[in-house]
Amino acid sequence: MEETLTDMHLFSIADEYNENIITKKFSRREEGSKSGADWLWVVGEPGSWIPLLVQAKIINPKTGNCQHFDYKDGEQRKRLLLYARQHSYIPVYCIYSSIPADFEPPAFLDRDGRQKEDWACSFISPKSVRFLSRQGIKNQNEILKLSIPWMDPFCRAAFDVEPMGQAVAKAIVDIRDGFEESTIKRLTSKVQIEQPNLIQKRINWENMDSIQSIKKEIPRAICNMFRVSSFDSTRTPLAGVSIISTIPINQIKELSN
Repeated sequence: MEETLTDMHLFSIADEYNENIITKKFSRREEGSKSGADWLWVVGEPGSWIPLLVQAKIINPKTGNCQHFDYKDGEQRKRLLLYARQHSYIPVYCIYSSIPADFEPPAFLDRDGRQKEDWACSFISPKSVRFLSRQGIKNQNEILKLSIPWMDPFCRAAFDVEPMGQAVAKAIVDIRDGFEESTIKRLTSKVQIEQPNLIQKRINWENMDSIQSIKKEIPRAICNMFRVSSFDSTRTPLAGVSIISTIPINQIKELSN
Protein backbone atom coordinates (compact mmCIF):
# COMPACT_ATOMS: atom_id res chain seq x y z
CA MET A 1 0.00 0.00 0.00
CA GLU A 2 0.97 3.65 -0.43
CA GLU A 3 1.51 4.10 3.30
CA THR A 4 3.93 1.16 3.43
CA LEU A 5 5.99 2.49 0.53
CA THR A 6 6.09 5.96 2.07
CA ASP A 7 7.24 4.51 5.39
CA MET A 8 9.97 2.49 3.71
CA HIS A 9 11.35 5.56 1.96
CA LEU A 10 11.17 7.83 4.98
CA PHE A 11 12.80 5.32 7.29
CA SER A 12 15.50 4.63 4.69
CA ILE A 13 16.28 8.37 4.54
CA ALA A 14 16.26 8.57 8.33
CA ASP A 15 18.63 5.60 8.58
CA GLU A 16 21.09 7.24 6.18
CA TYR A 17 20.84 10.75 7.64
CA ASN A 18 19.65 10.10 11.19
CA GLU A 19 20.95 13.40 12.57
CA ASN A 20 19.12 15.43 9.94
CA ILE A 21 15.62 13.98 9.95
CA ILE A 22 12.91 13.48 12.53
CA THR A 23 9.74 11.51 11.72
CA LYS A 24 6.52 11.03 13.63
CA LYS A 25 3.72 8.64 12.66
CA PHE A 26 0.15 9.04 13.82
CA SER A 27 -3.16 7.23 13.72
CA ARG A 28 -4.81 7.17 10.28
CA ARG A 29 -8.25 7.59 11.84
CA GLU A 30 -8.84 11.07 10.45
CA GLU A 31 -6.32 11.06 7.60
CA GLY A 32 -8.04 12.20 4.42
CA SER A 33 -11.24 13.31 6.13
CA LYS A 34 -9.66 16.68 6.99
CA SER A 35 -6.43 17.15 5.06
CA GLY A 36 -6.75 14.88 2.03
CA ALA A 37 -3.08 14.06 2.58
CA ASP A 38 -0.94 11.16 3.75
CA TRP A 39 2.19 12.94 4.82
CA LEU A 40 3.76 16.32 5.48
CA TRP A 41 7.40 16.96 4.67
CA VAL A 42 9.14 20.08 5.97
CA VAL A 43 12.49 20.47 4.19
CA GLY A 44 15.20 23.07 4.61
CA GLU A 45 17.16 24.85 7.28
CA PRO A 46 16.64 27.65 9.82
CA GLY A 47 15.26 30.69 8.03
CA SER A 48 14.19 28.75 4.95
CA TRP A 49 11.71 25.88 5.22
CA ILE A 50 9.42 24.50 2.53
CA PRO A 51 6.40 22.35 3.55
CA LEU A 52 5.16 19.68 1.12
CA LEU A 53 1.69 18.25 1.76
CA VAL A 54 1.73 14.82 0.11
CA GLN A 55 -1.04 12.53 -1.06
CA ALA A 56 0.41 9.19 -2.21
CA LYS A 57 -1.01 7.06 -5.02
CA ILE A 58 0.12 3.75 -6.48
CA ILE A 59 -0.08 2.35 -10.01
CA ASN A 60 -1.44 -1.18 -10.29
CA PRO A 61 1.41 -3.12 -11.99
CA LYS A 62 -1.05 -5.53 -13.59
CA THR A 63 -3.39 -2.99 -15.19
CA GLY A 64 -1.06 0.00 -15.51
CA ASN A 65 -3.80 2.20 -14.05
CA CYS A 66 -4.16 4.25 -10.88
CA GLN A 67 -7.45 2.99 -9.48
CA HIS A 68 -8.22 5.88 -7.12
CA PHE A 69 -6.31 8.59 -8.96
CA ASP A 70 -8.76 11.45 -8.28
CA TYR A 71 -10.53 9.79 -5.36
CA LYS A 72 -14.29 10.30 -4.90
CA ASP A 73 -14.63 12.51 -7.99
CA GLY A 74 -12.08 15.00 -6.73
CA GLU A 75 -13.25 15.32 -3.13
CA GLN A 76 -9.90 14.19 -1.76
CA ARG A 77 -8.06 16.64 -4.03
CA LYS A 78 -10.28 19.52 -2.92
CA ARG A 79 -9.61 18.71 0.73
CA LEU A 80 -5.88 18.59 -0.01
CA LEU A 81 -6.01 22.04 -1.62
CA LEU A 82 -8.17 23.51 1.15
CA TYR A 83 -5.86 22.24 3.90
CA ALA A 84 -2.80 23.43 1.95
CA ARG A 85 -4.34 26.87 1.46
CA GLN A 86 -5.23 27.18 5.15
CA HIS A 87 -1.66 26.45 6.25
CA SER A 88 0.32 27.72 3.21
CA TYR A 89 1.69 24.27 2.38
CA ILE A 90 2.55 23.07 -1.13
CA PRO A 91 0.06 20.35 -2.15
CA VAL A 92 1.49 17.56 -4.26
CA TYR A 93 0.72 13.98 -5.27
CA CYS A 94 3.35 11.25 -5.11
CA ILE A 95 2.98 8.42 -7.63
CA TYR A 96 4.59 5.04 -6.89
CA SER A 97 4.95 2.65 -9.82
CA SER A 98 7.03 0.09 -11.66
CA ILE A 99 8.20 1.72 -14.88
CA PRO A 100 7.16 -0.04 -18.12
CA ALA A 101 9.63 -0.47 -20.94
CA ASP A 102 7.61 1.70 -23.32
CA PHE A 103 7.53 4.75 -21.02
CA GLU A 104 8.90 7.90 -22.66
CA PRO A 105 9.82 10.66 -20.16
CA PRO A 106 9.02 14.33 -20.92
CA ALA A 107 11.64 15.50 -23.40
CA PHE A 108 12.93 18.40 -21.32
CA LEU A 109 13.51 16.09 -18.33
CA ASP A 110 15.01 13.20 -20.30
CA ARG A 111 18.62 14.34 -20.02
CA ASP A 112 21.74 14.28 -17.90
CA GLY A 113 21.85 10.49 -17.76
CA ARG A 114 18.53 10.19 -15.95
CA GLN A 115 17.06 6.70 -16.00
CA LYS A 116 13.41 5.89 -16.69
CA GLU A 117 13.32 4.12 -13.33
CA ASP A 118 13.77 7.52 -11.66
CA TRP A 119 10.05 8.05 -12.34
CA ALA A 120 9.18 5.11 -10.03
CA CYS A 121 8.69 7.74 -7.29
CA SER A 122 7.26 10.86 -8.91
CA PHE A 123 5.56 14.11 -8.00
CA ILE A 124 2.54 15.38 -9.91
CA SER A 125 0.60 18.56 -9.22
CA PRO A 126 -3.06 18.54 -8.12
CA LYS A 127 -3.93 20.60 -11.18
CA SER A 128 -2.42 17.89 -13.39
CA VAL A 129 -4.49 15.31 -11.53
CA ARG A 130 -7.62 17.33 -12.24
CA PHE A 131 -6.56 17.88 -15.86
CA LEU A 132 -6.15 14.14 -16.50
CA SER A 133 -9.13 13.07 -14.41
CA ARG A 134 -11.57 15.22 -16.36
CA GLN A 135 -10.49 13.41 -19.50
CA GLY A 136 -10.96 10.03 -17.81
CA ILE A 137 -7.22 9.33 -17.96
CA LYS A 138 -5.68 7.18 -15.23
CA ASN A 139 -3.12 5.31 -17.33
CA GLN A 140 0.43 5.18 -16.01
CA ASN A 141 2.14 6.48 -19.15
CA GLU A 142 -0.05 9.57 -19.35
CA ILE A 143 0.21 10.27 -15.63
CA LEU A 144 4.00 10.00 -15.60
CA LYS A 145 4.30 12.29 -18.63
CA LEU A 146 3.05 15.05 -16.36
CA SER A 147 5.20 13.95 -13.41
CA ILE A 148 8.75 14.55 -12.25
CA PRO A 149 11.10 12.24 -10.36
CA TRP A 150 10.70 13.31 -6.76
CA MET A 151 14.47 13.71 -6.51
CA ASP A 152 14.48 16.49 -9.10
CA PRO A 153 13.74 19.60 -7.00
CA PHE A 154 16.22 18.47 -4.35
CA CYS A 155 18.98 17.61 -6.81
CA ARG A 156 18.61 21.00 -8.48
CA ALA A 157 18.59 22.74 -5.13
CA ALA A 158 21.85 21.03 -4.16
CA PHE A 159 23.66 23.11 -6.80
CA ASP A 160 22.03 26.38 -5.71
CA VAL A 161 23.82 28.76 -3.35
CA GLU A 162 20.56 29.93 -1.78
CA PRO A 163 19.11 28.39 1.41
CA MET A 164 17.56 24.97 0.90
CA GLY A 165 13.89 25.95 1.23
CA GLN A 166 14.29 28.80 -1.24
CA ALA A 167 16.27 26.63 -3.66
CA VAL A 168 13.70 23.80 -3.66
CA ALA A 169 10.88 26.29 -4.24
CA LYS A 170 12.73 27.83 -7.18
CA ALA A 171 13.38 24.38 -8.64
CA ILE A 172 9.67 23.57 -8.50
CA VAL A 173 8.84 26.79 -10.36
CA ASP A 174 11.49 26.04 -13.00
CA ILE A 175 10.10 22.55 -13.53
CA ARG A 176 6.55 23.89 -13.78
CA ASP A 177 7.64 26.34 -16.47
CA GLY A 178 9.37 23.52 -18.31
CA PHE A 179 6.10 21.61 -18.51
CA GLU A 180 4.42 24.68 -19.95
CA GLU A 181 6.93 24.71 -22.78
CA SER A 182 6.87 21.00 -23.60
CA THR A 183 4.46 18.34 -22.36
CA ILE A 184 1.46 20.63 -22.06
CA LYS A 185 1.81 21.70 -25.68
CA ARG A 186 1.56 18.06 -26.72
CA LEU A 187 -1.68 17.57 -24.81
CA THR A 188 -3.12 20.96 -25.69
CA SER A 189 -3.36 20.35 -29.43
CA LYS A 190 -5.36 17.16 -28.84
CA VAL A 191 -7.61 18.35 -26.03
CA GLN A 192 -8.46 21.71 -27.63
CA ILE A 193 -10.13 19.77 -30.40
CA GLU A 194 -11.90 17.23 -28.20
CA GLN A 195 -12.64 19.18 -24.97
CA PRO A 196 -11.46 22.80 -25.32
CA ASN A 197 -12.77 23.95 -21.93
CA LEU A 198 -10.39 21.64 -20.06
CA ILE A 199 -7.19 23.44 -21.02
CA GLN A 200 -5.57 25.75 -18.50
CA LYS A 201 -2.92 28.21 -19.55
CA ARG A 202 -0.36 26.47 -17.40
CA ILE A 203 -0.15 23.52 -15.10
CA ASN A 204 0.72 24.94 -11.70
CA TRP A 205 1.51 23.58 -8.28
CA GLU A 206 -2.05 24.35 -7.31
CA ASN A 207 -3.02 26.45 -5.41
CA MET A 208 -0.08 28.81 -4.97
CA ASP A 209 3.37 29.75 -6.19
CA SER A 210 5.76 27.52 -4.23
CA ILE A 211 8.07 30.44 -3.39
CA GLN A 212 5.24 32.05 -1.42
CA SER A 213 5.08 29.04 0.89
CA ILE A 214 8.61 29.37 2.29
CA LYS A 215 8.66 29.64 6.08
CA LYS A 216 11.32 31.38 8.16
CA GLU A 217 10.48 29.11 11.07
CA ILE A 218 8.87 25.68 11.32
CA PRO A 219 5.17 26.36 12.02
CA ARG A 220 4.22 25.92 15.66
CA ALA A 221 1.49 23.40 14.75
CA ILE A 222 4.13 21.13 13.22
CA CYS A 223 6.48 21.49 16.17
CA ASN A 224 3.61 20.55 18.47
CA MET A 225 3.24 17.25 16.62
CA PHE A 226 6.57 16.22 18.12
CA ARG A 227 5.53 17.17 21.65
CA VAL A 228 3.39 14.38 23.08
CA SER A 229 2.24 16.45 26.03
CA SER A 230 0.75 19.20 23.87
CA PHE A 231 -0.63 17.24 20.94
CA ASP A 232 -3.47 14.74 20.59
CA SER A 233 -2.01 12.19 18.15
CA THR A 234 -5.36 10.43 17.74
CA ARG A 235 -6.87 13.49 16.08
CA THR A 236 -4.18 14.49 13.60
CA PRO A 237 -5.38 14.93 10.01
CA LEU A 238 -2.13 13.38 8.77
CA ALA A 239 -0.64 9.90 8.93
CA GLY A 240 2.75 11.38 9.66
CA VAL A 241 5.15 14.29 9.42
CA SER A 242 8.90 14.52 8.74
CA ILE A 243 11.32 17.39 9.18
CA ILE A 244 14.37 17.04 6.93
CA SER A 245 17.11 19.55 7.69
CA THR A 246 20.51 20.50 6.33
CA ILE A 247 21.67 20.94 9.93
CA PRO A 248 21.32 18.44 12.79
CA ILE A 249 17.80 18.28 14.18
CA ASN A 250 19.04 18.91 17.73
CA GLN A 251 20.23 22.36 16.63
CA ILE A 252 16.79 23.53 15.50
CA LYS A 253 15.57 25.94 18.17
CA GLU A 254 11.85 25.59 17.34
CA LEU A 255 11.97 21.92 18.31
CA SER A 256 13.88 22.48 21.52
CA ASN A 257 11.65 25.24 22.89
